Amino acid sequence: VRFRIVFMAVPCLRMAAASGSDERIADGDRAVPSKEHPSQVLHESIVQGVVDALKEDQLHWRAKQAVKEEFLKPQHDRTGAAEALGKVLRDSSLGNEIKTFAFECLRRLRQEQQRSHRLRGPENLPLPPLPLAALGVAEASTETLGAVQWVRWRWASLLLRRLRELSEEQQQPYLRPRAPPRGDDQDKEEVVTRHIVDVERLHRLITSELASRTNDVRVEASDFSNPRAAGSLLGRNLWWGTLGVHLRSEPLEGLRARYRALAPEHPHLGVADVRGSMAEADLTERRRAEGQALLVNPYIPELQAFARGGVPPNFRQQVWSSCLSVDPNARLKELQSLTRGICESEWITDDVLRLDVVEHCVNDVSYFPFDELVESLSLSLSRDAFIAEDCEAGPPQVPLLAGPAPPSEDAQAQFEGGARFVPPCGVVPFKGFSSYACPFAFLADRLEVAYPLFRTFYCRYLSRLHTISTEPSTLMPLCALFEHLVSTTAPHVVFHLAEMGPDAAPLKIAFPWIVHGFVGYLRADQVLWLWDRVVGFDSVQLIAVLAAAVFTFRSRVIMSARIFRAPQRTRTRTP
Repeated sequence: VRFRIVFMAVPCLRMAAASGSDERIADGDRAVPSKEHPSQVLHESIVQGVVDALKEDQLHWRAKQAVKEEFLKPQHDRTGAAEALGKVLRDSSLGNEIKTFAFECLRRLRQEQQRSHRLRGPENLPLPPLPLAALGVAEASTETLGAVQWVRWRWASLLLRRLRELSEEQQQPYLRPRAPPRGDDQDKEEVVTRHIVDVERLHRLITSELASRTNDVRVEASDFSNPRAAGSLLGRNLWWGTLGVHLRSEPLEGLRARYRALAPEHPHLGVADVRGSMAEADLTERRRAEGQALLVNPYIPELQAFARGGVPPNFRQQVWSSCLSVDPNARLKELQSLTRGICESEWITDDVLRLDVVEHCVNDVSYFPFDELVESLSLSLSRDAFIAEDCEAGPPQVPLLAGPAPPSEDAQAQFEGGARFVPPCGVVPFKGFSSYACPFAFLADRLEVAYPLFRTFYCRYLSRLHTISTEPSTLMPLCALFEHLVSTTAPHVVFHLAEMGPDAAPLKIAFPWIVHGFVGYLRADQVLWLWDRVVGFDSVQLIAVLAAAVFTFRSRVIMSARIFRAPQRTRTRTP
């Protein structure tokens, strides 16, 4: 029995490998793995590692107990033992649970292998798509990694300086006990807060400031129209991007193959059907029935393929939770500890987050009824000390150690509860950081239900949107992908904007869209439709693809413009 249960995971593991491959495509609503690639072949050591992990999990013992109970029934005999065992596991929910366990375990192993592979030597570092040595430009492999590391430390230094300035202005330590409520007859000193930093400063850091430091290029940020300056990263009209370092981007043909399931010939929720409202109603009803059937025995690859066509709103919370393997009861004690800490103490970033919620949630017609939940989600995330290590692309920024700045009698309170970073999650909130929590108010109305999903979604996807790294699908590779797509599909738009000056650079316009995941720039339902596809393809690349699609779709309007005006934070109309 043990042999049969354990090694049922091996074929499931191979199915999960094919389903989770980056080369996986979809035929309509049904997932179809691509041709086998040598990198997809599982080594026996990997299979054995997953099997060993399964033996130590509670799922293994539950499966053994289920099989034992089944074999106690009189209709079974020893002659058909092997077939009966397989049938029991396939017909029950345990079969899909074992496959899901193998899928998640394989996904973690693949990520660990990718991290170790990138640390082996310079030959594995990101390389530019052009032979720079033949062009007389310095080799960019090691320079790229050094430049990005410089940006991370520069950004951390800026955040630390801004935190110290805010602490001195308020005459408050980084962490202090929450003051007891005062009577109306007593004077209450009001602490005025402000944003620590905005995304425009981050954009300037990874473009003009980084470009001036790299050895490949000498860019004058004030002269975007100069073909040897900011309008051409390599200095010879080979690239019109403004990103301060040249990163390799996936070709357009590869993206079209990967996201073939998004082609217009496939039905999609959230996209107006030209056949009329009756066709949309039929599609919605069909998708609801399909989603309900998949949720009976959830299996991650099948649910991901389902999410690529859009998830019905009443199933979205369940589908996302199943795809991300969210256990709502796993961190209840930690959440209770976080909420208790919010009531007992005050971090210097708490008021900053509250101000951000007022500006980006209360003032938004889509989210203002949920301001209390959004505030609780944002504050709980900032207090979670395990966020930095749980982010899949690594810590979004260099965590800042808590210290007595300015000196105060309450300086020792900064280390109460084992808190090490400012704030404890290790991510100093920028302007618009609370926007990440806004869409989750549509998925649940209680903190204990919404927070586990929000936390997992942030660590897997949203943290990448502001992570300074060369890891795939982090901020700088996404910006490089955006510029590559715009210059490939609409070069006339890029050149037209270049003539208007540096403020009209496409990346400067689209940068807040990418960093905020389009929250506040699309309607709430459109953001959720977009994030359905992010979950379905398990990648945030689609956010950069959508940003480039806006420029291509609106190219005629852009070409008719003669004067550039800075865009405001309003919802962007997209196809």
